[in-house]
Amino acid sequence: VRSRRQRQMCIETGVEAYRNAVESSLNIASYTSGVIKESSHLSLLIEPTLSIVAFERIGWDWSDYKSWSKKQLKKQICFVVPSSVRGKPVLRFAFVNPGTTEAIVDEILLSLK
Repeated sequence: VRSRRQRQMCIETGVEAYRNAVESSLNIASYTSGVIKESSHLSLLIEPTLSIVAFERIGWDWSDYKSWSKKQLKKQICFVVPSSVRGKPVLRFAFVNPGTTEAIVDEILLSLK
């Protein structure tokens, strides 16, 4: 049986871990949007909303997006499927894993060249 203080510490530790995870997701979304903005082959559709980054690969059609997505999943790099905005194919990253690093994002974005 845990004391009241021990239970409170567990709650506070959990809240802090959750806060850190959310902050990490927001930071990686911000980093990703910056890289996309600097890219000549990608176009950011909207500034990140929470941990979601929506963008397009300039010059690609649905088949290009689907092919890329299947390759990434087969290699177990990422699970990103094409989405649609106003009838146009786009990609959306939804960052939920606090372990996602800038190096991982760079690798994924580089694969879109």
